[in-house]
Amino acid sequence: MKKIINILSMGFPFAAITIINSVSMSSSHDPNKLILLSTVFSVILLGLFIIQMIKKEISYFLIAIGFYLFIGTISLNAIKPLALLFAKYTMHGLYLSLFLMAALPPLFKIAPFTYQFSKKDYPEAIQKTRSFKVINLIMNYIWAGIFLICFAIYFVPLPMDLEIVRLAVPFIIIFGIGFPMNKKLPPILQGKINAGPQTFDSVKEMFEAMPMGLNREKAKGIDVAIQFYIKGSEQITGFLIIKNQKCQFMNGVFENPTCTIKAPANVWLDLSSGKIDQAEAYLKGMFSMEGDASIMLKLNDLFQGGKPKKMKEVKTDM
Repeated sequence: MKKIINILSMGFPFAAITIINSVSMSSSHDPNKLILLSTVFSVILLGLFIIQMIKKEISYFLIAIGFYLFIGTISLNAIKPLALLFAKYTMHGLYLSLFLMAALPPLFKIAPFTYQFSKKDYPEAIQKTRSFKVINLIMNYIWAGIFLICFAIYFVPLPMDLEIVRLAVPFIIIFGIGFPMNKKLPPILQGKINAGPQTFDSVKEMFEAMPMGLNREKAKGIDVAIQFYIKGSEQITGFLIIKNQKCQFMNGVFENPTCTIKAPANVWLDLSSGKIDQAEAYLKGMFSMEGDASIMLKLNDLFQGGKPKKMKEVKTDM
């Protein structure tokens, strides 16, 4: 049921406006032909909005397009000058509403609309990171640009027999460029953004966030498995695999890891955030390593976040 409601909240507003626009065009933009249709669609959208309010999962799309449709419906029923504008410029208003949906929230310190979608694919620990927020903001403004282009397309003069082209081009841009960009661009941005210092409340959160913080460019050619034994306030036994410019943390023991690190939870958090020097902490026995100790030298460059002092070359037989 939840999935159906989400699909309806995304697809129905678009479908409603598209149908209204088609009826408007076929009736030479006669507002009277749109009153019943617009009213019915408004009632349905209101029902979806109430359901989402109860579930506390209100869609940006439903708010933006729903508000536009409600204004249009009120105009059709009571405000003739605005009714004529709504009938003639139905699709103009749709893309203007979508542009405002993307452009306005960040100006008022409200999470961008892209966050509503991306947070479903990442744990809360990653959502707290600066890189996640910056990437969402970049994607949000790219979408704002896409919606603005779609809005502008409707002001390009075209003969009536090419009106179908005007309808199709925005959809081609959104589904042919926008959606593929959603998948391909964030991983590229991960390696380009200087995320600045990252702090975590727990080692568990830090491990969950590491895949998002991997610098893919600097991870080229790296194939390692790092076993962690974390003790103290947190008891974590797990391993981090970095391969094919991707990384994954899993609980358990990895057979023949490249490097094994044993550390108290508080020490590892301080090491990762740069609060304590790696070389000094190692020489003082605050944590231990077995295997390829040079991995520690690479971790600073491979992962975004704080920039701790680089570990000096320490000769060890461990």
